[in-house]
Amino acid sequence: MPDPPAPQPRPIVGVKLPTPLLVGPKARDDFSWFKEDWDDYVTIQGVTSKPDDVQVALFRTALGADGKILLHNQPTPIDPTTNAAMDITKVSTLMKMLKIAVVGEVNETYETYVFRTRVQKETETIDEFVTILRELVQTCGLCEHESMKDKFIRDQIIFGIRDAALREKLLQERSLSLKKCLDVCRADPGQGHCRRCRTDGGKQSGKGHVEGISQEGSRWSQGDEIWAWISSHYRSRLDW
Repeated sequence: MPDPPAPQPRPIVGVKLPTPLLVGPKARDDFSWFKEDWDDYVTIQGVTSKPDDVQVALFRTALGADGKILLHNQPTPIDPTTNAAMDITKVSTLMKMLKIAVVGEVNETYETYVFRTRVQKETETIDEFVTILRELVQTCGLCEHESMKDKFIRDQIIFGIRDAALREKLLQERSLSLKKCLDVCRADPGQGHCRRCRTDGGKQSGKGHVEGISQEGSRWSQGDEIWAWISSHYRSRLDW
């Protein structure tokens, strides 16, 4: 006898469809939020276990009137690997059509290059650096699935962080998630609120020195004497 079909996951009561997409001045940002909310909804409600026509119906319902109009006016994209029209009975195709309509055609090769070569600037905190990476990863084509974005952002932090010693510390971590990566970076004295010490505190020279503290390359010394100096000069200005 054939095996009985696997039980279908039950929908979780109280989890609603994403807020419909609105077309307007902030459509590009709204699309990013819509896609993220849709991916979460798919995961929570087990949407991928349903037939394709049901998935498409849920997706179109979640889009709302503005999104449906965009899809209706958008030509079917061509699959570059087969040079044939993509299957519009798949949600992935409809999402791609919607992205093209809202964001426009994207040169993914160029966008990927921009993402891969983005490194932390001298005046950026780790949170400012990650905010930029989150924006760039949206259009670079590396992450067709939302779950992959954290992995690529984590890897780019390691590649692009300006502190070589901190990079080495991150590389020694096992099972390094994005959250753990950020926790390690934020705990580092040179990555958080002490940016203000470097940029607007003390007397700076053209070579990137603050009087009383030497900077070697792009890495700041983290010895006890340095932090004693910072504490005595800037304690009143820092959020301890």
